[in-house]
Amino acid sequence: MIDSLTIRNRFLHALKLGIGEAYLLMQEHPEVDFSREIIAGAVQNFALDAQSEGSRADYIYGLIKRSATTDLLIIEVLERLLYHQEDDWGLYQLFDLAVLIHRDGYPEALPAIYERFAKSRQDDYECSGNPNRKQGAQQKNPKRVKI
Repeated sequence: MIDSLTIRNRFLHALKLGIGEAYLLMQEHPEVDFSREIIAGAVQNFALDAQSEGSRADYIYGLIKRSATTDLLIIEVLERLLYHQEDDWGLYQLFDLAVLIHRDGYPEALPAIYERFAKSRQDDYECSGNPNRKQGAQQKNPKRVKI
């Protein structure tokens, strides 16, 4: 019999690749809790080229819905959205997941989305389109290069 750690490692590998083996492993091993790996995939977009591949929110949300801990995972995803500070592909994916969660009948997702957008005005939080981002603030007086 394969131990739980080996199964979870195979699951994480499949999740990072975005392949169906992750679904099959969940189906074959209902006794294994994949919550930690699912959250890792929710917070970080493992796409090789996220700009062209886009968010994997649909894929991750499918795993969340098939999990025995769906409600706990949804709460964790919304918490991670609220406290994710960097403007990166993971943040976009968390927003996409929150939208899917809301559309699936979880009304608590909408206030989390609004609250995270409101936080993007704070100095220590970034958000797409925020003109006051830390990176932008550091470049107020960029040095001009003569050509």
